Amino acid sequence: MTKRKKQRGIKVIDIIILIIIIVVIIVVAKNIVTNKKQKESNNIETSTNEQYVTLLEDGTKLNNSKKISENKKLEGLEITNTQITYNGGVTNLLANVKNTTQSDKNMQKVIIILLDENGQEIYKMPGIIEGIKAGETIQFNSSITADFANAYDFKIVKE
Repeated sequence: MTKRKKQRGIKVIDIIILIIIIVVIIVVAKNIVTNKKQKESNNIETSTNEQYVTLLEDGTKLNNSKKISENKKLEGLEITNTQITYNGGVTNLLANVKNTTQSDKNMQKVIIILLDENGQEIYKMPGIIEGIKAGETIQFNSSITADFANAYDFKIVKE
């Protein structure tokens, strides 16, 4: 072999080695980025180990306890479609309230008692149910600046 052919052979080998190194670097970098994204995703999913909470994409905690969504009654009022969320430092309880009586109801103050799975009180939220006509349904909203999205159940009583 001539000296030129040897040099050309060395250059080809050098180029092949360089290409292999570049491919390996790209694959390793891609794996590092993928692993980092998976860790971040896992941190979001497991950052709350609260049993009755689903963490939504926007960071909102949504209560998923079946007991929260059960219908409740208070002196002829039926409380349905209850939802508890926590976002931005505020826990919100939203529900529909239907007057199932034959007479109009005046505005009334209520207390929502949040309960754990043992039926023990964990917090009391104040609320006001607006005046409601017979047969009418309105929306009820009560908020507090604390995280109680993981409540298991609640009861509502007149203040």
